[in-house]
Amino acid sequence: MYLSTLKGLQVYNVKDPRNPELVSALPLPHFQNEAMSLGERRNGDAFVLIASTLVAAATSGEVDPGRARFVVVVEVTDPASPKVVGTLETPTRTHTTSCATKSCKFAFSDGRSQGEMSIIDLRNFRKPKVAGTYKSVVPRGHDQDLDDKGILWHVGGEGAVEHDISTPTKPVPLNSTNEEGVENDDRDKSPYNNFILHNSFRPNAKMFKSFSQPKLSNGNVLLATEGDTGAGACGPELGSFQTWKIPHLSATRYRNQNPGLEAGGGSISPIDMWYPEDAAVGANCSAHYFGYHDAGFVAQGWYEYATRILDVRNPKDIKQVGFFFTPASETWAAYWAPARNRLGAVNGKDTNIVYTTDVGRGVDVFEVKLPTKSKPKSTKALTAPVMSSTVLDQRETLSRPSKDWGFVCRVPQR
Repeated sequence: MYLSTLKGLQVYNVKDPRNPELVSALPLPHFQNEAMSLGERRNGDAFVLIASTLVAAATSGEVDPGRARFVVVVEVTDPASPKVVGTLETPTRTHTTSCATKSCKFAFSDGRSQGEMSIIDLRNFRKPKVAGTYKSVVPRGHDQDLDDKGILWHVGGEGAVEHDISTPTKPVPLNSTNEEGVENDDRDKSPYNNFILHNSFRPNAKMFKSFSQPKLSNGNVLLATEGDTGAGACGPELGSFQTWKIPHLSATRYRNQNPGLEAGGGSISPIDMWYPEDAAVGANCSAHYFGYHDAGFVAQGWYEYATRILDVRNPKDIKQVGFFFTPASETWAAYWAPARNRLGAVNGKDTNIVYTTDVGRGVDVFEVKLPTKSKPKSTKALTAPVMSSTVLDQRETLSRPSKDWGFVCRVPQR
């Protein structure tokens, strides 16, 4: 397991998923890589991409506060000895940088500030280079996700768009969200995007059935989060978890229905959305990164609303079936630990172990009892209690200003 922190990269042995063991650490101060990617080659080579939004440490050790377009390649072929083997400045922002395939011969950055994605050539990952830029239907992008069919999803201020990246340097749009996915300031007009769609995932992508009922098993449901942080103040209906129906994956059909490739001109439409209880008062309470369990459940990191387990087996009726939150918590992501065979190889299934990354608590390891024996219709939805001990202004316990790092300086919880 590879963990990107403000201090650098840490590598853990997770053979026993309940007891991660630290293997190595590489000092590399930076902020902030929200979507670190792992590339694995057939010859055994492996590397991670660590990108920077605001600041990064150069190989000389000097901190450069202007490196908002910077990628570091760390080789982890030997997990006990991670090392920086390449660095690259890109023409667009690198808040998130994602591999285009498992072997990561190419990668894409979000490019939100410049309206274009940088395409990074990593065929020789020790000598990364810029292969070009691409203007997406979602120019103010935030994140990229590669589904099991090899389709790249790009989400952000204008919703979501899917791309055929058979030729990585020439992405071809296949469809996008409709007008409901475009950012607006009026929730009464459309509640689905008041800032950005933050990240996404399409389960069972290889099973896609066009123009069929929205079911996870049909591969035609997009799971997405809305990253509305409320400009630094928590409150009700700030950031939701959502399901969207995908009617088709046809470049020709998409061009016919949206010849100008305009934002909001696609046919991917919303199905359902879910907000957490207003159980905290702080700076960040928006939906962030989530992990999908093959049984049809999501582990969702929700900043100061912490960790939520959602039942999405029926995409028309999202239910909360588990939760964990506590004072001085700020959960950025949640991941299901993969199941392994007798030889230790990942077998495509998921365990009931969840890892969360939290800037206040570090890494938490949870064991989750999923209600898999009950059908979605009869599964009881849970409501998290709003307790006085959790309703805190957490800005005082998690964040401090710093002359070197600005607002990103974090302190341990009290």
